[in-house]
Amino acid sequence: MKSIVWALVITFVLWGAGSAVTSRMGTKDYAGRIFSKNVPYDKYLESYRAVQDQALMRYGDNYKQIAKFLNIEEEAWDRIILLHEADKRKIKISEKELAGSIASFPFFQQNGKFDYNVYSRILRYAFHIEPYQFESELRDTLKIERLVNTVIGAVAVSDDELIGEYRQENEEASVTFTLIDPLKLTDGISAEDGELADYYNKNGREFEKGAEVNIQYAAFSFKDSEKDAGITDEDINNFYETNKDDYKIEGAEDKDIAYQPLESVKDGIRAGLTSERAGELAREKADKFAGATGDKYDMGEAAKEFGIELKKTGYFSRQEKIPDIGWSLPVANAAFELEKDAASGVINAADACYVIKVIDKKPSHIPPFDEAKESVRKKVIETKSWNKSKEEALNLSAKINEASGGDGAKFEDALTTLGLKAEKSGLFKRGQYVPGIGTGEALFKAVFSSSPGTISGAVEAEKGYVIFRVDERKDIDTTKFEEEKEGFKNRLLSRKHGDLFREWFSALKNKAKLENYLEKK
Repeated sequence: MKSIVWALVITFVLWGAGSAVTSRMGTKDYAGRIFSKNVPYDKYLESYRAVQDQALMRYGDNYKQIAKFLNIEEEAWDRIILLHEADKRKIKISEKELAGSIASFPFFQQNGKFDYNVYSRILRYAFHIEPYQFESELRDTLKIERLVNTVIGAVAVSDDELIGEYRQENEEASVTFTLIDPLKLTDGISAEDGELADYYNKNGREFEKGAEVNIQYAAFSFKDSEKDAGITDEDINNFYETNKDDYKIEGAEDKDIAYQPLESVKDGIRAGLTSERAGELAREKADKFAGATGDKYDMGEAAKEFGIELKKTGYFSRQEKIPDIGWSLPVANAAFELEKDAASGVINAADACYVIKVIDKKPSHIPPFDEAKESVRKKVIETKSWNKSKEEALNLSAKINEASGGDGAKFEDALTTLGLKAEKSGLFKRGQYVPGIGTGEALFKAVFSSSPGTISGAVEAEKGYVIFRVDERKDIDTTKFEEEKEGFKNRLLSRKHGDLFREWFSALKNKAKLENYLEKK
C-alpha cells in the first residue's frame, strides 16, 4: 500500500494546476452561462477540479503524458450541464451509496478493506483536497452516472440484430480484380495557374497547416562524447567480474570453463561502457549549458562560453521530422509546450541531449496561395488523374462485359484479351485492407452485396478504380458465433449506449446554449 500511496503522491502533485483557468478569470463574477442562467466562477472551478481528479484516478501515473490530449475545460462545462439535468430530474445519491462507492476504490484500502487513514492521507497529500470536497465531487459523479444510465437504459439488442451485426463484422469474401491506378495516369496531365488559383479559392481549407514552431537548439551528441569516455582495462575487468553471471556458458560442467573468457567479450564490454559513459558526459555538458542560459534564456552568450554551435530548425509541425534532428518525440513535445522565447531544460533523446529555445510559433493556418501553390498543383493533378481513372474504368467495364457476356467464368479470359492484369485478393472482411486495392466503403458494399460469379462495374477504392469478379462469399462460423455471442453482444450494447448518449447529450448541449466567458479573455 505504501508504494501505491507514494506513486500517487509523485504523480499527482498538481498544486495550482488550474492556474491557467484562474489567470483568465479577471474580476467578473461568472465563468459563463447555460440554460439562460449564469454560472459562478467557483462553481466552474469545482467542476474543473472534479474532472481533473477523475482523470488522475483514471490514468494514474500516465496522467502527465495523457493530460495534453485532454480538454479539461470543455469537460468541466459538460459536467455542469449534466449536473443541471440531473438536478432537474431530482436525482439523489444516498449516504449509503456514497460510502459504498468510496470503499470500493482499491487505493483507499488496506489489506483488502477500506482504511480511513489511507483515504484521508491520499486525498490530502496526493490530491490536495479534504475528504468532504472529494465526497461532494463523487456524489455529483454518481448523480451523472445515474442520469446516463437512465438515458441509455432502454437500449436492447434483438437476436436478429445480433447475428446481423456479427455477420457484418465476420463474413468474408474473395475477388479476382484488375486495378486502374490513377498514379500511373499522371503523364501528360498538367495544371495551369488559373486552374490552381480557382481550386485554391474554392478548397483552401484542404491546404490548412497545423500549428508550427521554429526553435534554436544546442545538441550534445552521445557519439561526440565517446572520445572523452576514457574506459580503462580496469573498468572492463570490474564490469566483467560484477556481471559475470551474464557470461555463463550454458551447459558447461567444468568450473574453469563455466564463463566466456574476458578476452572474448572485452570489446563488447568496452563498447557498452563507452556508450553509457558518453551519454553521461553529454548530459553533464547539457546540464551545465542549461544552467548557464540563466533566467533570460540567453543561449547565445552560453554558446560562446561553451564553444557550442547553435542551430535553427525552421518551422515544423508535430507530424513532420524535425529538420537536422529527425523524429524525436521528446524534442517535439518540449517545443510545442514551451511559450515563445522560452527555453527548455535538458531534453533527453535517443542519441543526444538537447537544450532548445522557441523562436516563434504559428497557429493552424491556411497558407497564402503562393506558398501553397505546389501543394495545390499536386492536388489538381491528382484529381484529374482520378477522373481519368474513372473514365477509363467505365470504358473497360463495358468492354469486359461485352467480351465475357456477363459470365463470371469468362472474366479472366476477358481481362487477358484486353491486356489487363488479373489479381487475386484472398479472403477479407469488411473494413480490412485488401492488398492491391486498399479499402473503401463503396468497395465493401459492392462485394458483400454480390453473389459469387458476379462481375462488377467500375468501383472506387482506396488505390483507384477496380473491376472485379466475386470468387467466394464465406458465411460466419455458427459454432464460433455461439462461443462469442455474449461477449459480442456486450460490445454491441456498449457501442449502442455510446451512440445513444452522444446523440442525447448533443441535443442537451445545444439546448443549454453555453456561453463560455473564459474564451473571451
